[in-house]
Amino acid sequence: MLRRQVLQVLAASPLVLAGLRPAHAGGEPRAFVEDLSQEVIVTLKSDPSVAGRAAKLADVLRRGLDIDGMARFALGRHAQTLSPDQVKAFDVAFERNVVETYSDLLARQTVTEVKVGPAEKKGERDYVVESTVGKSGGQTSVYGWRVRDTDGGMKIVDVVVGGVSMLVTKRQEFASVIQREGIDGLIRRLQQQTG
Repeated sequence: MLRRQVLQVLAASPLVLAGLRPAHAGGEPRAFVEDLSQEVIVTLKSDPSVAGRAAKLADVLRRGLDIDGMARFALGRHAQTLSPDQVKAFDVAFERNVVETYSDLLARQTVTEVKVGPAEKKGERDYVVESTVGKSGGQTSVYGWRVRDTDGGMKIVDVVVGGVSMLVTKRQEFASVIQREGIDGLIRRLQQQTG
């Protein structure tokens, strides 16, 4: 239930698509988020069909999220116990699950504006950038974007909504599934959740 609520809230935000610009290596995190916000709005308006928008957004997600880092964090201590075949199967299933879930949900949104706040340094390479997202009908939502300055440029590594971290939620969910069904059970579940 919590997972569904987090997904629905995240879907209302264009910044889940943090990879619209592959550059920004060593750049300023606030500018990165501002640029992405504008590109996401353009992408959402670029195609009249949900399927068309979802396809474009999927490409953006693959470029903009630190999917490998997110996958390792979500697995937690279990990441050290996987065989090479399990690592490969998990990586493919995790990426597909994240990309398909968020691109489809985001493609259904109507975002009118994004107001980006200052970046707050968190650790050696991380920043949190808060944004307020306006949607049609006057609704707004506040998101905290954890942005990491990676060797490949700025990447989104987590989203916090209402004090709830998407990545911590996934980690807890995955640990529960692994405890009951093992890593192969988690991989199967991820594969079943996508087309």
